[in-house]
Amino acid sequence: MEKYDVFISYRRDGGEMLAHILYERLKESGYAAFQDVESLRSGNFNTALYDVIENCQDFILILSPGALDRCVNPDDWVKNEIVYALEHGKNIIPILMRGFEWPDVLPPEIDSLRFQNGLTASTEYFDHFLQKLLTFLTAKKSAASPTRHKHSLRVILFTSLYILGLLTPLLIVFVLQQPFVLWQRLLYACWLIGGAAWFCNEIETRPQVAASCFGTISERDLQQHPSVIFQQVTGVFGKDIFISQEKPEGFSTYYVLERLEFGSWDEKKTNYLKVQFRRSLKWYDPSVLYLHSLSRGGQAVKMLSRQGFLLQLMPKDFPPTVDYLSKGSLHVFLSYRKKNLIQVEIYNCSDEELRKRIRKEN
Repeated sequence: MEKYDVFISYRRDGGEMLAHILYERLKESGYAAFQDVESLRSGNFNTALYDVIENCQDFILILSPGALDRCVNPDDWVKNEIVYALEHGKNIIPILMRGFEWPDVLPPEIDSLRFQNGLTASTEYFDHFLQKLLTFLTAKKSAASPTRHKHSLRVILFTSLYILGLLTPLLIVFVLQQPFVLWQRLLYACWLIGGAAWFCNEIETRPQVAASCFGTISERDLQQHPSVIFQQVTGVFGKDIFISQEKPEGFSTYYVLERLEFGSWDEKKTNYLKVQFRRSLKWYDPSVLYLHSLSRGGQAVKMLSRQGFLLQLMPKDFPPTVDYLSKGSLHVFLSYRKKNLIQVEIYNCSDEELRKRIRKEN
């Protein structure tokens, strides 16, 4: 059986997104993490699950709102996992999500859980939270290289092969003195298309690649006045895309570019940013998102989650085709059409201000 360092236990309803973020980040940090999957808890998997817990040193328990309510049931799997970890002396690290409250009464076999030293999941200081979590782990990093390094080596290897492939026509025609026949042209076209698809996927799934290639607005920029962003964006796309600066009601400063809007209502920072996508190769990369116009919704949520955003319950009166994620004072709404991302709205404000704005718009 494969050896793991950290076991991640969670409720699917409320804790799944954070569990996946921690799973990805722990792997990148060099730890062999096991993400428990509720849908697989059946048959022989039960025994295998206990084996994984027994061989892990650390047991991360994600406590989303109501996560322990079902522990009164004798066959509840989260309860059984906790009991097994306690019985085998594992280093249990509770992660308390926003809205979680300890039940007044817990089953006696897991009542000691409330006295475990845990952490509160912070979306505002997510990187700091992750670094602190690593200090709670007792397991040493696995001998295997972190996923990030493996990925970098694959990128270098594939990029080298792709460049060599691009030079194939020159090699055939000028070095070998042979004609570039039809089947070779077809193969070459497939190579070009495949490489372009790979490159687009890298941009969609690797924010650092997108930032270096197409970055125009950063999360830090949103703390500045919209005029700063306007100078940056027009410097990249050209001032000819400027359409108007007509201020809607409630805004003191507002810019409208081609499919990009941003403005301020407090004259201190960029309070609002909206991007609309269309099915073309035109790029808009507003900061925290690094999204491609052909990106599918699930990919967008995944990228934001990797940067510390947590999926939240949708406010009332919003359509079901919208996802809502938040991180500190940033609130992101993703709108879809046939699973394709068509619009991104970012509010940079307090929860109270957000509710006021949403009520006003609806």
